[in-house]
Amino acid sequence: PEEAVEFLNRERVDVLFLDIEMPGWNGFEVISRLEHQPFVVFTTAYDRYALRAFSVNSIDYLLKPVSTEDLDRALTKLERLTVPAAADEARAVLEA
Repeated sequence: PEEAVEFLNRERVDVLFLDIEMPGWNGFEVISRLEHQPFVVFTTAYDRYALRAFSVNSIDYLLKPVSTEDLDRALTKLERLTVPAAADEARAVLEA
């Protein structure tokens, strides 16, 4: 997580797919340390963080294993939030 924060503060990204439980910091700690707040889609195996995720303005909350329908829903939300290039790129990478 520390390396991710360093990278994300150096290289701005529009969208971040982020797990919550990680060694070191959790996903909430990661986004709290970012200078620029990208759109965040949490991807986790745990449903117990959903309310907290939406309180920090995440776009969606995907439970692992992520279904195609849920991923498509999250990407559609991103598209509606005027990030068409990022959503298209994310969709292409994930479909590959």
